[in-house]
Amino acid sequence: MTVNRRTYLALAASTLVAGCSFGSDGGSPTEEPSETPQKGDRNAGGSGPAPPAEIETVDHELYVEGEGDEASAYVVVELQNVTWESSGPIELTTAFFDADEESLDEVTNSLVGLDSGEVWEAYVPYVGEGAAVEDYEIDVSYDRRPSGGSDEGIELLDAELATTDYEASIAGKARNRRDGTIGYLEAHGKFYVDDLTVIASSWASVTDLAIDEAWTFDIVTARYGGWRDEISDVSVSFSDRPV
Repeated sequence: MTVNRRTYLALAASTLVAGCSFGSDGGSPTEEPSETPQKGDRNAGGSGPAPPAEIETVDHELYVEGEGDEASAYVVVELQNVTWESSGPIELTTAFFDADEESLDEVTNSLVGLDSGEVWEAYVPYVGEGAAVEDYEIDVSYDRRPSGGSDEGIELLDAELATTDYEASIAGKARNRRDGTIGYLEAHGKFYVDDLTVIASSWASVTDLAIDEAWTFDIVTARYGGWRDEISDVSVSFSDRPV
């Protein structure tokens, strides 16, 4: 039995979070974590089972641009894996409120997970009249360990990034090098703007992949009209179980 595998963080715009103090406008933190692992690092001096991942909220802020009917609103949230191990899937729910504290909308975003030291810079747009948005609240939940699926015997042959004004995609190819047919396989792609900052992930799946068969896949994510259009790199991982 797995206990406390899923962790929840509920945050308002003015909440004190993970040792970082935010102003009521969701501004920058006044204190950073004392030590942040770098991507791929591990605690070389440790022994025994690795501790589960922990995700901290580094920053979150509401932006309202323009005026009147032309105004748009969105929230940017930065979440970081501050431990030495990879996390499982992360889910971010953002609620938007008007001046009377009435709920306007609720939006859920997800990410396949964060490796050690990585940051998810999540962009959450409000679909409606942006001028009506006065406040927001975020709720974060995540699996502290990756899924139990295996990528053993999966050979990645190709993965190329392509971008348009509206989406980014990974065109890839993988081959089954196992001794038998793979009944189910997922390919998960993450989109980076630098070595540690992920802005989105998406996935594709296939069933009954025969021995030595090559699978051509496309992993597509929305770009929200070009926001953070400097996507510079991608990564691809596989799992023979749903993530």
